[in-house]
Amino acid sequence: MRRRAILVIILSCLLVAIGFTDESVNAATDHDNRYMNTFLNGEALILDPIPVIINKEVLVPARQLFERLGYKVEWNESDETIHAERGLSRIDLRINGGVGDANGMQFWLFTSPLLIDGVSYIPLDFLEESTGTVVKWEDDRLEIQMSTEARITEDERIAHWIELYAFSFSANTFARSYTGKNGAKFEEVEIESVQVDPSGKKGSATYRLRYSFSSVSYSKNPQPSQFSETTLQITDQLIRDEYGHWLFDWNSRDTQIVEDKLLK
Repeated sequence: MRRRAILVIILSCLLVAIGFTDESVNAATDHDNRYMNTFLNGEALILDPIPVIINKEVLVPARQLFERLGYKVEWNESDETIHAERGLSRIDLRINGGVGDANGMQFWLFTSPLLIDGVSYIPLDFLEESTGTVVKWEDDRLEIQMSTEARITEDERIAHWIELYAFSFSANTFARSYTGKNGAKFEEVEIESVQVDPSGKKGSATYRLRYSFSSVSYSKNPQPSQFSETTLQITDQLIRDEYGHWLFDWNSRDTQIVEDKLLK
């Protein structure tokens, strides 16, 4: 379950501002949530309150799920922010925010975190992206299947994390900053190589990100828009924490432009 272009639709502050009640939030859900089931590594979780579905996106109670995954959770009421940490992993979200931060990597949110009846809810797919938990949503059965024991290799875990990064706000920002171009649009990610050292605690990945750009002039004498396509080759070093979570070592990044062409 992944977010594409990633990641704001219902804002709880908007609900308050226009006078929506809790009943109106419930009425906006797509299913009768009383019959939703959640499983972690095959074990049924008793969640109270239970997840909700709003605008066809599953939102889960943040504290309950983070804590079941071993995170310590802090709620700051003054600015309505959620902070979760486990080992080296750090996750930050804001109610009504359009971006979620996981270990310095930012993800767009299609649906913002919400505060409903005093409980903070976050998108299920962001939970997957930020914690590395394998998540499967069974729409016909209203069932969430989560696994921290998925049998995939460390190479596959790193490749999955790189793919998540490719669609993130952070990757888009980096591409614009590195090339000096505006209007970045992600096109494709191609993973060239992934390596893990014998200890299984460090790794590296080389991959290519392809973007199309549109440079628009806003001067008094505007020039025609120029469209280009640029491919960046990036090599990142990664560190695996005690919970098996792969983290980018942002200070060791090596980047070069391998293709840059104008588009008609």
